[in-house]
Amino acid sequence: MKDEIIKFETAKLAKEKGFNWKVENYFYDEFHKQTIYKDKLTDYSKHEKGNLYECVSAPTQSLLQRWLREKHNLHIVIIPTVTSYFTYKILDIQLNPENPIERPPYKDVASEDFTTYELSLEGGLQEALKII
Repeated sequence: MKDEIIKFETAKLAKEKGFNWKVENYFYDEFHKQTIYKDKLTDYSKHEKGNLYECVSAPTQSLLQRWLREKHNLHIVIIPTVTSYFTYKILDIQLNPENPIERPPYKDVASEDFTTYELSLEGGLQEALKII
């Protein structure tokens, strides 16, 4: 089993929101064509955008989920639906993670069902990044 790397759009949003953990993978975007590379552990958020290119950290879904949980107290829960699809909830967890709370402005359930767990998690990651 392989941990999924987030999509480029999610990676750009994570960079905008301050994701700065060291990762091995990064997107190299040149002329709006993204290539993914693997290198030594580096904080790619420090790479400045050039006129023709940009480097963006490409963490795994689980690492970005962990960052959201540890840094912003947001937890994404993936929920299987009765139609064999998946959806998500975003919870704001307090200092005691065993006592989660929901804040009303946060998206309760995805507006659509996703065909896979990973697609649902990607949707939840994007939505969580938008609310921080």
